[in-house]
Amino acid sequence: MVCCVCVLLLICWPQVCHGQQVCDSPLRLQLLKAPPTRGWVKSRDLNRQSLSSWQWTKTVVKNRIPEVIYEAVCDSAYCDYPHGDWDTHESLNAVPVHQVMLVLHAERGQPRSYTAQYRRVAVGCTCMWAKMA
Repeated sequence: MVCCVCVLLLICWPQVCHGQQVCDSPLRLQLLKAPPTRGWVKSRDLNRQSLSSWQWTKTVVKNRIPEVIYEAVCDSAYCDYPHGDWDTHESLNAVPVHQVMLVLHAERGQPRSYTAQYRRVAVGCTCMWAKMA
């Protein structure tokens, strides 16, 4: 990942030509239009089947790659215990799981220049034992 960022920065590093900033290096990204179908059908409702279920929220930002990012929001502060033991239920907290992803933001006035930034995204929820004082 670090290697990819370094290559991206070297390719799109602002060049100076006669006192003006120029970014004319091509950047090609392969963006998938749809998720892969193999194995996808079985796991697509993972957010509903989990003991710490979550909903997806959609964020759209123009001039960003990717333009659409989905984030997980836990349905409850607690996990659903399948056997109905409510004492255990309150000691298991539902917490979001985060992943850091690289996003590109288009620079204003520079049609082919991008700034790379890391963004922390919630990708699901999981159960954790509550801390006891």
